[in-house]
Amino acid sequence: YGINSAITLGIVTQRRSRLGIKHHLRLWVYLTHSSAIATVISAINYLFPNLHLGGFSAILLALMVAEWSLSLKIPATSDYVRIWRESAWHLGLSLAGLSYLLLCVNYSAYDVNPDSYLRAWGLLWLITPLSLTGLARGYRSWQPPQDKFVIRLSVVAVILSQLLILGIPGMRLISLASATALMLVNTSYLKQLTSAAITVGCGISLVGFLLWDGIPGFPQPSGQDWFVVGAIAILTLWLWQSWLLRISKIQDNQSQFKTSNQQANLPEGNAKGEQQTNLQPSTLQPSTLQPSNLQPSNLQPSNLQPSNLGQKATLREQQTNLPKLYAQAMDGWAIALFIFQLILLTCYSLIVYIGFGSPTWFMLIVNAVTLGAIAYRSFPYPSNWAIYGIGWSVELLTTETLGLTEALGLFEHSLINLAIANIILGLIAQLLGDWWRRRSNLDKIPSSWHIIPLLYGSLGPLLSWGTFTNWTGLSSFALAIIAIGVGRRRAEFKPLIYLALFGISVSAYQLLFYQLSQLGGGARGDGLIIMAVLGTSIMYAYRVFSPWLKGYLHFTPKELKVISYLHWIWSSCLLIAATTEPIESAMMLGFSTGAFLVIYAISQGRNRSNPLLGEIWVYLGFAEAWGMRLYWINTPVARLLSGPLVPWKGAIASLVAYFLYFLPWENWGWSKRPWQIAAFLIPLIAIAENPYSGNLASLLIIAAFYIILAIFNQQIRFTFISVIVIDWMLLRWFGQLHLTAALWYVLPLSLSLLYIAQVDPYLSQPPQKQIRHNLRLIGTSMICLVSFWTAQWLGLLTGGISVVLIFAGLAMKVRAFLYVGTGTFLINAIYQLLIFSVDYPFSKWVVALFVGIGFIWIAATFETRRDQITAWMNQFQSWE
Repeated sequence: YGINSAITLGIVTQRRSRLGIKHHLRLWVYLTHSSAIATVISAINYLFPNLHLGGFSAILLALMVAEWSLSLKIPATSDYVRIWRESAWHLGLSLAGLSYLLLCVNYSAYDVNPDSYLRAWGLLWLITPLSLTGLARGYRSWQPPQDKFVIRLSVVAVILSQLLILGIPGMRLISLASATALMLVNTSYLKQLTSAAITVGCGISLVGFLLWDGIPGFPQPSGQDWFVVGAIAILTLWLWQSWLLRISKIQDNQSQFKTSNQQANLPEGNAKGEQQTNLQPSTLQPSTLQPSNLQPSNLQPSNLQPSNLGQKATLREQQTNLPKLYAQAMDGWAIALFIFQLILLTCYSLIVYIGFGSPTWFMLIVNAVTLGAIAYRSFPYPSNWAIYGIGWSVELLTTETLGLTEALGLFEHSLINLAIANIILGLIAQLLGDWWRRRSNLDKIPSSWHIIPLLYGSLGPLLSWGTFTNWTGLSSFALAIIAIGVGRRRAEFKPLIYLALFGISVSAYQLLFYQLSQLGGGARGDGLIIMAVLGTSIMYAYRVFSPWLKGYLHFTPKELKVISYLHWIWSSCLLIAATTEPIESAMMLGFSTGAFLVIYAISQGRNRSNPLLGEIWVYLGFAEAWGMRLYWINTPVARLLSGPLVPWKGAIASLVAYFLYFLPWENWGWSKRPWQIAAFLIPLIAIAENPYSGNLASLLIIAAFYIILAIFNQQIRFTFISVIVIDWMLLRWFGQLHLTAALWYVLPLSLSLLYIAQVDPYLSQPPQKQIRHNLRLIGTSMICLVSFWTAQWLGLLTGGISVVLIFAGLAMKVRAFLYVGTGTFLINAIYQLLIFSVDYPFSKWVVALFVGIGFIWIAATFETRRDQITAWMNQFQSWE
């Protein structure tokens, strides 16, 4: 039935072609061709029903080769024949795919039971890429655009064929060897980097599986042997790359030489009358053919660009350079293997330091070979990533070396040794980066020269994390030095210098803490003082070395001052905090440090372009001096002031304040305002510290000091402080005289209020008359009320005071005095008359008579002198 169908379709298709019916002709051809193939397959299946899958795949592959041979050999005499040839090509691809599926099923069965199937069936599919390559080269004669497409299919088929046999020992070597040879042919035709990379990959896989399966007569590699294999493979690939680059350079120079000669001879060879072109003869530079240009350093991929070689070749001509393609492919595979090797070596080093493995000379050599390989590849112009690779390799080599020396007993096994080694590597890398920068004369160098020293330096503190030894501070200090060396290279790295300077301070305190921990004991206050001393020393070091640091760190004077100020704040806080803790033996050290900090702060306020900032620094110095009073009160001078000279402390303070106030501070570069404020407060502080110890003469001197300030500054309000001091002096004097009458103690306060109301400039203004009047009322009322209340049975004192107030009011024209005096006089008189009438009953009639006569007289006087009294009242309104 299948044969009949195929023959029928063939006859119909043939007649349609002869009759010129082209409608669906391609479909008829494909149906006819497919039916014929299906008939053949059915016949084989009928004749051999128990045929193995591998055998069936072989038949399909044979049909595939036959189809492709027909597509290549049939001459394209017409469109009809051309359609048949295309169908042969497409059906061949279909047969190849079907055979691959059958072989995949066969391979999966082999995985279940390896002994039940032959191993070599998968090798048959190598016929597919081989046929595709042959077909592509055969296409060259009649269809040039399609050949590279077929070659690419061949490359894909090479890769797919390895999946059928890669898991079978022995057979895979044949497969890989065939694939490598076939890819050499494909690459020579494609001339593309991808194809070259696949070729090199096949070759590397062949060598690797050859070693894995074992070479007869040689031991099979195992364990650490594969590290050696990897190192040798990496080195070999880069050696081949160097040799291929040298060959490529020679070929390029030869091509340039030939091109130059052809261009130079072109005008002379124009013998047939052809039109001359505008091409000018180009001269070949002799320097391009010098032996020095054929060195490996000039054969790096970066130096093989058209601009570096001086060629005028097109991109297509560059890609046709096979040695260059293979060199690039080998370089890529070597880099991939190198990274994989570094990852494995890193894991091995971790295993060794964890304790699950032991270092050996064997692995040390492996690390050295790996490092040598990347060094050879990078010399003499390493790329950025190559420097990272070298740095990684050096770290692994150092780790293995230290592990081996510790295993031999030369050093104690500890991460501290590795931390120290990384610090040394960081310093060396930083110095090498500086040397490279000077050697290359470049403003910008690869970022790896910045990052690798920092990584090395950071590993030092990280590896010693959790331990506190004498190396802890040194490792932090070394990291800070590395960061400074890197940060000073570019202006953008200046924040790194800030962090480094902070790290230097931290490392100094780490060293201090370690020394203190070794001593043991001691009071906390002593420790805080020592910390303050260290901070002060760092602050002073910045000031002393400022001229050198400005040039080395590329800092401005302002930036260095800010750093010094931060250390001043830190040291001051530590010193003041120490006063809240017990101090045993560092009291004088704290005093000396505090004095230095005070002097520093005050000196910063001198000759400032910003006066306000200068005043702030002086205030900070005064605040520092006050905060460290615990230190200076234990000095001999302070003890003298707190001992025999306590009664005269206020007078001494006034004398000191006098000189502070009147010294020519502005001539010396300071603003006088902070000093005058300090002078103003010093006597008051002296009184506040010993309010009951000073003698009366000392208080008088203090009052006199503020009077002098009032006269000098034309500021009457300064005398208010003198009034307060005098009041305090009088109160203490009254207490010493044992005066118990309340009037003595109220009188100074009331008189002070009256003085303030009288002389204060603000209260003298017309809008403030009411406040002034109220103060006078309060002051006089206090005197009169206390006098009346404490001397009720003897009204002479109260009467006298009231009379004095009345006359004062009349004389000074002050209504408050007149009001209070008159009111007090009347209250006192009435009260005395009541007492008199109670003691003498008959006299009350006499008193009433006189009172009545008095009221009648007052009324008569008001009536007869109405105009005069009205004038007096109008005049009274103008009184204060």
